[in-house]
Amino acid sequence: MEQVVIGIDLGGTTTTLGAVTRAGEVRWRQTFDTRAAAGFPAYMEQLRGEIAQVRDQAGADLAGIGVGAPAGNHRYGTVQAANLNWGGVVGFTEALARHFDLPISLDNDANATALGEMLFGAAQPYRHFILVTLGTGLGSGIVSNGQVVYGYDGLAGELGHICVDMDGRDCACGRKGCLETYVSANGLKRTAFELMARRVTPSALRDYGYHALTAQRIAEAAAAGDPLAREAFEYTGRLLGLKLADAVAH
Repeated sequence: MEQVVIGIDLGGTTTTLGAVTRAGEVRWRQTFDTRAAAGFPAYMEQLRGEIAQVRDQAGADLAGIGVGAPAGNHRYGTVQAANLNWGGVVGFTEALARHFDLPISLDNDANATALGEMLFGAAQPYRHFILVTLGTGLGSGIVSNGQVVYGYDGLAGELGHICVDMDGRDCACGRKGCLETYVSANGLKRTAFELMARRVTPSALRDYGYHALTAQRIAEAAAAGDPLAREAFEYTGRLLGLKLADAVAH
């Protein structure tokens, strides 16, 4: 029987699982809400059931499990994500190994994406590059000479937490002014509300409360010509561009 690996993309909003062949072909994929479970133990219980479903749907033997997680530490198998309300550092690999007697590898989600692009995607011709992921937060993976840069503690290259403004927005990591508080989906929403507070410009965004307004709705409004939505995107793009330029300046 064909063997597949279960790939898990753990995000601050959703978790996606896929059964993947050695050639990188996805045989089955499904998604669930990361935030639905009340705490880490409940999340792991749901994940265990989801993995079993993907395995059954793929109709193949499992060769291993790979996890990409925000602030995932490849060396220690831990996750400490500012966007996940799990109470600090959690032993993700250890918890998963209690249910599955398989090889398990965990990495920062952006590092895992960088490896995927280098092996199967757009980065195949390159040995030196930076990959950036944008979603609930901002992740980054730095590849030098064909190797992911992990640094001393396994957490090198976290561009989402470089400082934009020492007195800026509060970040869930405990610091102020981190880049992801400005250029992530949540950062875009915060910018939109700051602009609405400072401007009297009419905008479709004013029809939504904080929890109802999403980055998708801001994008749709910007595409329709909404001036506040467009200004929010211009500010976000300019700031992201400046910091990415800093990252490759040397």
